[in-house]
Amino acid sequence: MMIITTPNIDYNVNIPGLASGGFRHDDHRIEYNRQQWKAEILEPLTRAGYTITEQELEPGAPHNDP
Repeated sequence: MMIITTPNIDYNVNIPGLASGGFRHDDHRIEYNRQQWKAEILEPLTRAGYTITEQELEPGAPHNDP
């Protein structure tokens, strides 16, 4: 089992005072939106034969999916 997490950058609009495009914490290097998460993490793991189960940890984050 492997657990991979990253902040959903789509949620950042709900954080008062956070600059547009800014990260939640100084130590963050990556904050993906849902499309980036799928393309950069889920699709490569699926192609490699992993079974993927997703669980959203911050319900209520805005969905910007096309």
